[in-house]
Amino acid sequence: MVAERQIQELIARYVAIAVYYHNCGDTSKRAAEFQAVAAEVKGWRFSRTETEERILGPVEAEISARYGGAEGRRIHAEVIKGFRGSEMHVLCTVLK
Repeated sequence: MVAERQIQELIARYVAIAVYYHNCGDTSKRAAEFQAVAAEVKGWRFSRTETEERILGPVEAEISARYGGAEGRRIHAEVIKGFRGSEMHVLCTVLK
């Protein structure tokens, strides 16, 4: 069972990755970092719904609050691509 604190730390890690690469201007490794974190989530064996509600939703809210609509959606789309690259199946309307 995953503790709520672990989930909050993982959300903070996603946001920290987004902030770091956004501020330094080099996003070449950001997708790989997102993919590595997604692989950790995959190990938790959350359902798609749990993943979307407990991780992706809060990540999207925080990134959008920091960077606004268009940029926030673009970065969040990369987060979701990280899940796809880690073989984690997630429902998402952002990429449709």
